[in-house]
Amino acid sequence: MAERSSRIARIKTSNLALLRLLCATYWSIKFSVMSRSVRLVYRRKDGLVVNRQANLTFCSFEPNSTTATDIERLALDNWVGGLELERGAVVVDVGAGIGEDALVFSRLVGTSGKVFAVEAHPRTYQCLEATIRCNRNLTRNITPVNLALSSYCGLAKMASGESYLSNALASEGVAVRVSTLNAFFDQYQISRVDLLKVNIEGAEWPLLEQADLSRVVNISISCHDFIDGVEEMQTYDRVRAKVLAAGFSLLPRRQHANPWIKFLLYGYRANPPSLNHEN
Repeated sequence: MAERSSRIARIKTSNLALLRLLCATYWSIKFSVMSRSVRLVYRRKDGLVVNRQANLTFCSFEPNSTTATDIERLALDNWVGGLELERGAVVVDVGAGIGEDALVFSRLVGTSGKVFAVEAHPRTYQCLEATIRCNRNLTRNITPVNLALSSYCGLAKMASGESYLSNALASEGVAVRVSTLNAFFDQYQISRVDLLKVNIEGAEWPLLEQADLSRVVNISISCHDFIDGVEEMQTYDRVRAKVLAAGFSLLPRRQHANPWIKFLLYGYRANPPSLNHEN
């Protein structure tokens, strides 16, 4: 009986390995054709999908057609907003997700700069760490941090959305550590933040409400007012007032067919960035 069970287990393991190989072959060919460049896409034993390309690799939960060019374009357009991040700059990426934006920030600030990639959800953080490890020769300046940032220090629950992009603090879910923004700065001895990027699914106001932003030079925040009918997501006006009161100037509000782009907020202290958004 034991020998039979062992044989069945070996067959199952062999079949799973064959299935992963077949899926990897299909995904790699499909996405290579779509992007017109060689790509290797495969699922690891822990369930994460590795998307390996010529100049970067990222991990995700499902096969992903996003190219390295797409990743850089979206990060620059959505979060940098025309700001010039110089070598040696410090970026704090709050809501780092699976790490694709952090890869772009890492390249922009160079080996003398620092990127703090802050992600609260444990499973998404696992993917973030995997992305960083897969690019270790390029990402030695990235510090991953498994933490939620809000208005208090302690513990909270985080719900798992249909996508990692919709994970959010809630009354039920997985337990996560919580800290304030300033306590985080102090813990990691961050005296200056050249870019603070915030994309945390409606939790931007609790994060910013009592935060001291005097160490921050430039700030990019995604507000989620485009999600109708959810009161806690309506943060744009409060966040805008907070950023102005903290001494930032703002880029004109962007008009865009994509509704969430309209609620991106860019604040800067030094010379205004080169990008001219339309009113």
